[in-house]
Amino acid sequence: MIHFCFRFFYNRKLHFLLLKGLRQVSKYCHDQFCDKKIK
Repeated sequence: MIHFCFRFFYNRKLHFLLLKGLRQVSKYCHDQFCDKKIK
């Protein structure tokens, strides 16, 4: 049971980190795209 809880928590943390990374990447791409459009 403890192992299952740990794995669940680990997956949640990994998922959160992935979402955070994706958000930063999309924000970076969005900024680059907007900068190119404005210039």
